[in-house]
Amino acid sequence: MAAGKPLLAICDSDSELAAMVGEEEIGWVVPPGRPDLIASALLEAKSNPDRLHAMGERARKAAETRYTGRYVLQVYKNIIEELRAE
Repeated sequence: MAAGKPLLAICDSDSELAAMVGEEEIGWVVPPGRPDLIASALLEAKSNPDRLHAMGERARKAAETRYTGRYVLQVYKNIIEELRAE
């Protein structure tokens, strides 16, 4: 993501990685054991360079804003503060 490249995530569709790829619209999710779908994703990427570039830009932006140590620490801090307030 930080390299500004889209992801080809080979994982279960109900995983956190799959959710992140889908939410951020930064690549493809392929279930394990499906080389045919890997090939399809790669062919789709090759045939649509504009979409590939846009996914890469979104990936870089997400890495810089939502997946930094500082951001994650702030999210945890907010959760702890909310729990304390209850």
